[in-house]
Amino acid sequence: MAINRRNSHLFLLLILNYLSFPTMTTVISQSGVEFNRLKQWEELMRETVNCEQYPENPECADQDQYQRKPSYCLYAVNLRSKFYPTEEVSLCGRPRHSLPCQMHGGSECQLPPMEISEYDLLTLYVINQELQARILRLQSQQDTGLDLSLDIQREVEQIIADNVAWLCSRRCNNSSCEFNAELQPQRKGVGSITRMTSLVTEYPFFPGTRHIEIFLPIGSYEISRLLKKTTPFRHLAVSSLPLMVSCHKN
Repeated sequence: MAINRRNSHLFLLLILNYLSFPTMTTVISQSGVEFNRLKQWEELMRETVNCEQYPENPECADQDQYQRKPSYCLYAVNLRSKFYPTEEVSLCGRPRHSLPCQMHGGSECQLPPMEISEYDLLTLYVINQELQARILRLQSQQDTGLDLSLDIQREVEQIIADNVAWLCSRRCNNSSCEFNAELQPQRKGVGSITRMTSLVTEYPFFPGTRHIEIFLPIGSYEISRLLKKTTPFRHLAVSSLPLMVSCHKN
């Protein structure tokens, strides 16, 4: 989970680009929401899926999208509600490779995996925006009656799995541990864009002053239906939900 040092300055420029310009530029049309700064994935040639490299792809595995065998995951992660113990979800924490950027599509760039570094919160900010762009793209496809892109579904899974693996590595010092967190419901953000459900916890080296916020689309019924999984936390609609996060390193 590291960025090549020779590319670190280029990636910091990318981060500054995200921070300097609006992260979500949308155009409302009669056919729905079009994302004029997202790559047109339909224009890309569909490749044959390598199921050894991408076993989480819907074409490859007859398994739930977020749940994997423990041996497959770097971290087996469990999120459990403190107030409603029957409400919980298990996730797979697994590093990923770099992905093509969805946003700022006019410039070629690669979205690196999460890393443990002094810039990790800035990196996470960019990755959160990229994850949201992909999910909004899937929603747009669904709203317009198009087939959902398997490539984008696969990338959503990879980004979530990598973010969870980084979170456990950062909070548990590359070991196993448990820690407190909150699942914050999706809320209105800048303009008409809704910020996604987020998993929020303290940044380990700056308690009380810095927080880790990972977009985790598991609390919204609409998104859960889109991603073909159940909604584990039924009491999230009104306010934040305190969680116990368990990270078991395999």
